[in-house]
Amino acid sequence: MKKICLLTAIILIIAMAVGCQNNVENPKPEEQKPVEKQEPINEEKAAVNVTIAGLKGPTSIGMIKMIDEKALNSKQYNVEYVAESAPDALTAKIINGDIQISSVPINLASVLYNKTGGKIQLMAVNTIGNLYIVGTDEIASIADLDGKTVGMSGKGSTPDFAMNYILKQNGLDGSVELDYSPDHATLAQSVIAEDTKVALLPQPFVTQVMMKNSNVKMLVDLNEAWKTASGDAGQLFTGCIVVNKEFAENNKEF
Repeated sequence: MKKICLLTAIILIIAMAVGCQNNVENPKPEEQKPVEKQEPINEEKAAVNVTIAGLKGPTSIGMIKMIDEKALNSKQYNVEYVAESAPDALTAKIINGDIQISSVPINLASVLYNKTGGKIQLMAVNTIGNLYIVGTDEIASIADLDGKTVGMSGKGSTPDFAMNYILKQNGLDGSVELDYSPDHATLAQSVIAEDTKVALLPQPFVTQVMMKNSNVKMLVDLNEAWKTASGDAGQLFTGCIVVNKEFAENNKEF
């Protein structure tokens, strides 16, 4: 009997030992704590540098308030404004991408588009019908320019193209001498001094010369002369705003 009890006790001890060993070898997996999501760090982007350019004169007159108030400057955009006297000073910078937005003569916009293979595109037309023939001579119509000398500014510019077209349509091609000044301001001073008797000028130079010399009169509205010469095909667009295409596509919120 004692042997049976002893044998039973030994079996129980062995069973308990095996059970404990299994518990040690196969511990319960620890519950994994949920991983806390880290908030993304908001790094402020560096401001984009933008150069907006224009010509001194009618093509940029609508930009004066914007320039004075620095209206487009923000945390996202650092805007610089540049004003030049002649289109040639802007052309290379626009083509190279140094200028992102610019007001230019309408004919220069097509030149820029072709030279860059479409990388410069038209954004808006901003100058319409602002050219006038002024002076101290008695001129009532384009026909009265026959045999006269007309002061001009900017050879190859929109006013030059328009004037030559109107003269040709009126049968005066070669009958009117065009005398070119380097820019509008120089020509305006010549008209004020009455060194130039008849000249083609844009606003606001027309008002300027008439205020400084009461002898100077507005003689012919070139926009009306253009309509007549073109068979009333449309108005005389002289200025526009162009934009770098890549800049426009990457900065649609600007």
